[in-house]
Amino acid sequence: MAYELYLTRGRVEGHDVEDWLAAETLVRARSGM
Repeated sequence: MAYELYLTRGRVEGHDVEDWLAAETLVRARSGM
């Protein structure tokens, strides 16, 4: 999921933590956590 966000961003480096946290938020929202 984080890698997909990275690709969507246009492979811009330096946002790895932001992409990871956004992916965590999305996964938690989808799982109902």
